[in-house]
Amino acid sequence: MDKKQNLTSFQELTTTELNQITGGGWWEDLLYNINRYAHYIT
Repeated sequence: MDKKQNLTSFQELTTTELNQITGGGWWEDLLYNINRYAHYIT
């Protein structure tokens, strides 16, 4: 449970920061892949 919550918080923080840096786009696919990978290891 805690791992999932931390992952969600990290994801939100990462998406916000990367959106400011890159203006959005490619990182959506990256986060999607990370999210899928996270489901395998949990």
